[in-house]
Amino acid sequence: MKYKFEENTDSEEEKEKVIKTFQNKENKEKNAETRATSAREMLKKNTIPIRDRRASRFNNAMETSIKLTGKENYKIWAPEVINILSMHHLDNYLFEEYLKKIRISEISKEDIGNYTRIPGDKRRIYDISVTEDMIDDDKQAKFIIDRSVSKSVKRKINFGKSTSFELWKILKNSYSESKGERRRKLMGNLATMRYDRNEDFVIFITNLNEIFDELEE
Repeated sequence: MKYKFEENTDSEEEKEKVIKTFQNKENKEKNAETRATSAREMLKKNTIPIRDRRASRFNNAMETSIKLTGKENYKIWAPEVINILSMHHLDNYLFEEYLKKIRISEISKEDIGNYTRIPGDKRRIYDISVTEDMIDDDKQAKFIIDRSVSKSVKRKINFGKSTSFELWKILKNSYSESKGERRRKLMGNLATMRYDRNEDFVIFITNLNEIFDELEE
């Protein structure tokens, strides 16, 4: 490429500096275009759009490692669900009844338009304190719970009309062990525990302490 110089640029040294400046600029532009082309090609090869890949990572953060099947795995399952909901700032919906319901018969016809109806429920309606944001958050919490339970559990519970607070209460009452059941199970585990020389001693002591801690609760 030929470079044009101003009339007062006389020395060869100055000309060389000008040429190097233009060359560096051209090289940077070429490198930038190369990187942009490469990025476009990579996106073409990847069949999942960027937005969908982000959604995929978000969805993965909603999955528990196990699905609730019954009393046999509730104790492991429940903390996982709480942790996932906590990541999305939704765990309070399990322990506090944000979406309070009242009977439609208790509301006058003139005021009924100020309340939000519950899909599929002809007898009850959300309390006036319930907002659309609260309903959306509760739907998200229910979605996470729904994905974490087995089909056999889903068949026994009405996910449609229940809030996440109601679902959590039902699941806890149905599948968590009573204190008496849990105590008998722990005492049985304690009676059969034996240290194996091939086992890590620290792990053995940790498991032993966990049983004692649960018995003291």
